Amino acid sequence: MLAAAILVLLGASEFARRRFGWPDEVTRKTVHIVTGVLIFLAPPFFPRSGVVVLIAALFITINAAAYSRGWLSAVHHTNRRSFGTVYYPLALLLLAIPFWDNYPDLVVASILVMAIGDGAAGIVGENIQHPRLYRVTTDTKSLQGSAAMAVGSVAALLLALIVYDNHGLGFAAAWESHPLATASALLAVALFATGWEAASSRGLDNLTVPLMTGIALHICFATGSETDVLRFATGAGLGMLIAVAASITRMLQPSGAVATFLLATIVFGVGGWQWTLPIFVFFVLSSLLSKWRKQQKQRFEQHFEKTATRDAGQVAANGSIVGVLAVLWHFTGDDRLYLLSLVAVAVVTADTWGTELGVLSRRRPRSVRTGREVAPGTSGGVSLAGTIGGIAGAVVVTLSALPFVVLTLSHVVAIVALGALGSLVDSLMGATLQAQYRCAVCGKETEKAQHCESQARLLRGRPWLRNDAVNLLSAVGVTAASMLLLL
Repeated sequence: MLAAAILVLLGASEFARRRFGWPDEVTRKTVHIVTGVLIFLAPPFFPRSGVVVLIAALFITINAAAYSRGWLSAVHHTNRRSFGTVYYPLALLLLAIPFWDNYPDLVVASILVMAIGDGAAGIVGENIQHPRLYRVTTDTKSLQGSAAMAVGSVAALLLALIVYDNHGLGFAAAWESHPLATASALLAVALFATGWEAASSRGLDNLTVPLMTGIALHICFATGSETDVLRFATGAGLGMLIAVAASITRMLQPSGAVATFLLATIVFGVGGWQWTLPIFVFFVLSSLLSKWRKQQKQRFEQHFEKTATRDAGQVAANGSIVGVLAVLWHFTGDDRLYLLSLVAVAVVTADTWGTELGVLSRRRPRSVRTGREVAPGTSGGVSLAGTIGGIAGAVVVTLSALPFVVLTLSHVVAIVALGALGSLVDSLMGATLQAQYRCAVCGKETEKAQHCESQARLLRGRPWLRNDAVNLLSAVGVTAASMLLLL
């Protein structure tokens, strides 16, 4: 019945587009919202997840085929390349498998946030006369649209959690026992969902918003503990405070501020200061180190792709692993994952400190690939000063965990050594695989595809493998390999 209703909706939208000339954006948003409403009505008819999972898988297949063949323009046609119609049922599938049987209210609330919140954002953002535009990744958003997303998300959460109060999370009980904390957490979840909508491009918000909303709701309300509710709300508040302060001091670009808010919310919301302090120490000390002797470092800015004012890509490359491990820890309770998070932070710290201190060395660095001297700032160049600085950074962030967890000397040595290894892997990838360009105007070697206001010529490496990707891959690779040692 649910599948039939959605099929009828798709057919009706296509008919309205062709017969009455409805704009594609209107029909697409209508289908988007009504589908969410249909899923909202589903729990009484489908108490188990099997049918819901089957329907989601069916529409993933139908929408993917329709998109590739140009069918159903009423829901697939946009002014940009987008796989949102495939991501939408995929989000339902990924939520239904673990949560539908025990927390159908969580699934319904998460999908309804996407339907109502994102629908409101699209309608307001596209019809406002004087939008205040901003960009986190590739898609341009408006502040008015994001405000509508936040308001719509609050409304969707309240509607779903109140209607289905006896179906999982027990929202009403939480509200009765600690109303202020519950209201704060509800607002935090709505802002968290809004941040993901702002940070997602090419329709990816159809996946990220429901999925991350569901995870946030589980963190807040699954245990019924006021501590969990308050911790998530505090994480959102702390993340917003850090993002604003870092933007004012020019440690973060606006896109980096949004990414930092999302990361801080999930990491602190899951693990409190134990999980947050190491990555926080990395961020603060590395940012201060970037400002230290800045004038002396300015001559290298034309070579490096990224600056000391971090954007969303840098925040994701340096901190996303910790966020993923924190979520896994929330669902598994395996404390060994915390050690892996320390490895990840040690890797990015060793790499960052090694670069910041290495460029100040009086001696020319040597290529990790050839062993020959290279110009300071060259990707893949290593120096004694940079290596020692990287090890020192790994030591600092590892020791920052001591107030919360007992680390043996062997643990500390292993984590620091893995951090130094990750920095070396990063340098090796930078010397061999990372995209390097030659400026057609000044002739300098650079990480930037655009230099001296002109297109630079690819010198070596893969065009798609840029600085952030190298940082992320080196951290992921060493962290994954360290599982054999630490776990």
